[in-house]
Amino acid sequence: MGQRFYYLEPASPEMAGAAGSRAAAGIAGSNLASPTQAWAVVDLRRSQITAGLYLSEADSQEIASVMKQGRGGPALLGALSAAYDGLERSFGTPNGRVRIVRELQDAEDFAGRSLRRVPASLLVPLRRRLRAGLLPMIAGWVRTNSEDFIRAAAHPANGVTVTVTMQTVPGLDHVRGALAGRLGAGSLRGAAISGVVRAGPIGTVTVSPGKRRP
Repeated sequence: MGQRFYYLEPASPEMAGAAGSRAAAGIAGSNLASPTQAWAVVDLRRSQITAGLYLSEADSQEIASVMKQGRGGPALLGALSAAYDGLERSFGTPNGRVRIVRELQDAEDFAGRSLRRVPASLLVPLRRRLRAGLLPMIAGWVRTNSEDFIRAAAHPANGVTVTVTMQTVPGLDHVRGALAGRLGAGSLRGAAISGVVRAGPIGTVTVSPGKRRP
């Protein structure tokens, strides 16, 4: 029978350096293929919503490459908007990526089961208001922070997370009341008309290398 012989070839300095950087950053190889996705934490105590929009490594590098040429703003905004679209569809669904915080030590997982108990007459206007507040916030950030995104994409971590924190979100006090059973049908209708659709939220946008859930 024949014999097979194998030998190990040392990696090039460039490959070894890249591997070392990823190992130092604590990045598992399985994260390389993590898809673009998003999560949200709805903090009813503070009337605050934090959304984490994660762009995959492939998407991040493609967008960063175009941004270096000075024309990547629309691509980044489109990718973040698409990530939010997926998150928005998760509100009130069994496979959601939404976590609810109601009281101290009272936080559910990312299934978002509580929101499925909120009437559509309140949840639909709330989603519309969030979109109307969040997307312009992201668009303004994209116009002035391209270099921050490029730096985050150049980090050894896989992918990039853009985190949007919206404060004083109108309507969350009504969601809290609905979950506690303190709002009747008439109150819910009034809340949907007045409390949710008036003023938009204020907030901040930050960017971080890697996948970071809020």
